[in-house]
Amino acid sequence: MCLVIPGIFFDYQNVYLYAVMKVITAFGILLICTFSLFAQQVEVPESLSLFRQSKNVEWGVSLGPELKFSSLNGDFVSALGSRLDVSIQNCFTVGIAGYLMSGNSEFVRRMSSGDDSTFIASYNSFGIHLKYIFFKNSPVHISIPVFFHGGVVKVQKEVGVYVDPFYGTTSDYEVYEGNSFVAIEPGIYLELDLTETFHMFAGLTYKYVIESGVESFSEEEIQAMAFVMGLKFGKQ
Repeated sequence: MCLVIPGIFFDYQNVYLYAVMKVITAFGILLICTFSLFAQQVEVPESLSLFRQSKNVEWGVSLGPELKFSSLNGDFVSALGSRLDVSIQNCFTVGIAGYLMSGNSEFVRRMSSGDDSTFIASYNSFGIHLKYIFFKNSPVHISIPVFFHGGVVKVQKEVGVYVDPFYGTTSDYEVYEGNSFVAIEPGIYLELDLTETFHMFAGLTYKYVIESGVESFSEEEIQAMAFVMGLKFGKQ
């Protein structure tokens, strides 16, 4: 598993970083204020893992892989991601997260010439992840995450089909579009502390698009509910 960073997102670093910077600018002040508020006012609760290991964490760092199942343009898609979190006072986390979509969404559109063309699409996202944890003194607890992120949708157009002697019928694609979007993604997780440094979680989120420059899809076709599951290693 690897931590996804902006530099590997296709070859659209400038478009992608522009989207991310708008997210960071919009929520930077909120992040700083929230960080300070929880660090000063929230008392640290003593909590237990599933195997009864007590802990009392004022600050902690955790990292882990995530798998997200969602939709793009009505098609089922999955994305692999990573998240690095800093835990504050045992009940609030702030971090960065990135997701890389696995596979592609295929669709057909009629062009201005009247011909139907086949396209494939995929997306990646990267941004700031905030989370508040309820009932942290229990090994099983609920959390409310909010993911502020920018993303890039890459659309490729089929330009030819040929028969490969080893792989059969194969299509050639060229890049048709690579534009960005900005979204907010709140959700709810059910989390399980197996040990003091090993955690599991699963839950639902909904991606709401704030702004989009993607021409191939409407905002509604990018917006979607997602099922998320993952592991966390470290103290939180």
